[in-house]
Amino acid sequence: SGDQVFQVPIQGPGCHHFLTCGSCLRAQRFMGCGWGGDTCGRQKECPGSWQQDHCPPELTEFYPQSGPRRGSTRLTLCGSN
Repeated sequence: SGDQVFQVPIQGPGCHHFLTCGSCLRAQRFMGCGWGGDTCGRQKECPGSWQQDHCPPELTEFYPQSGPRRGSTRLTLCGSN
């Protein structure tokens, strides 16, 4: 019945398969990925806290876990970013 030409918009791969902020921000720029607080996505998918520049700090441990009520205890924080 004849040749027909269709234009189909192709969107690049999604960002949700990047599970950490670091892997998300290392994605190729053309993908448009950024960190949206707790997930990787494009800016329109992550309103509010989306950014492409740096990852928020992640606290994994701290020492000591208790101290005197009067304060003056030096804390050691462990984590990343």
